[in-house]
Amino acid sequence: MITQENEKRIAPQKCPLCGNLQDVIVNGWIKGEKEGELLINKDKGYSFCNCKNIFFTDWSNVKKEVYNQEYIDKYNGEPAIGCIKNYRIYLKKVLEFMVNYEGYRFLEIGSANDAILDEAKNMGFITTGLDLSDRNSKHPFIHYNFEDWKSDNKYDFIFASHIFEHFKEPLEAIKKCNQLLKNKGFLFIAMPDPYFIDWQNPYVWGHWYLEEHHILWDMDSFAKELELRGFEILIKKHNIDYAFICINDFHILARKL
Repeated sequence: MITQENEKRIAPQKCPLCGNLQDVIVNGWIKGEKEGELLINKDKGYSFCNCKNIFFTDWSNVKKEVYNQEYIDKYNGEPAIGCIKNYRIYLKKVLEFMVNYEGYRFLEIGSANDAILDEAKNMGFITTGLDLSDRNSKHPFIHYNFEDWKSDNKYDFIFASHIFEHFKEPLEAIKKCNQLLKNKGFLFIAMPDPYFIDWQNPYVWGHWYLEEHHILWDMDSFAKELELRGFEILIKKHNIDYAFICINDFHILARKL
């Protein structure tokens, strides 16, 4: 129920995890008319809720239309492909835990290009890519929204770089990953980390994309949610290396219990 006091609040948004109303505290980015131009939206933005330590925007601000050919092209050229290949270090880390990994099944969620699938295949994994955007791929490819996707297949390794911030219900997506993994299967997640926000100038942290990013987590809070949903954290680190696709994000490698 919205009370009279809540009606007086400035641009309240309902937290998608606990339902509490929270004020907008930082405005979000929107695309300008010029190519690559970003403008601050004066009417919409991100709120914070300490129920799970998240920043969030209303789901109605997220637009599927942004995942178009222009979006695909952005991730299919250098330096994007080169940066994505550098995540191979986490594939190698997984191999350290495997005695015989030849033929293990690998699923990439949010497969923007073939870079990480190629690396996985070269290491002996049986690869599959899945993404909301349709594209040509050398690997078996599923054009679908992961949150709506149903499968009886089981995987040894699920790789999800910069995808959970796009989900409507990321906690349910964690559960789905757990269900899709075989016993002792691995999950890699990279996400933007609000840990790096400079509140003297919050726009230095460039992830306030209203049309793309729904929920933004700090590393420790998200790792806790993984643990609560059946995962053991193997690696948890802040990234300050420009060699990866995103500076100032976090990387987590977890294993299903």
